[in-house]
Amino acid sequence: MIQLEKELQNHFSLLSAQPQEQVFELNLPKNLTYFQGHFPGFPVLPAVAFVDISAFLIFTVTQKKPESLKKIKYLKMKKPLASMVKIQVQLIHRNENHIEVNWQDFASLSIEY
Repeated sequence: MIQLEKELQNHFSLLSAQPQEQVFELNLPKNLTYFQGHFPGFPVLPAVAFVDISAFLIFTVTQKKPESLKKIKYLKMKKPLASMVKIQVQLIHRNENHIEVNWQDFASLSIEY
């Protein structure tokens, strides 16, 4: 099991925190477990990692446990995300149990708890 709290330690920070919106800066380390084997020679973040990391970031601001995720309404991949790229991840709370996550120009997803 991947321990995101340990693997992302010192690689993310909360830039902005409003009641209905938070913005994180994320710098994915090249030794992040998700990059292993996806794809050899050109490691990119797999779709499952976008979901897991989004759930982890949501947990850091809401205390909603990642395992309480009920539904992914949509996940749209826009372009590959390699390691060592500094990006912003925006959480938008549509209601108490629905959060949209925007990974800059890379992906967007909608999560229900």
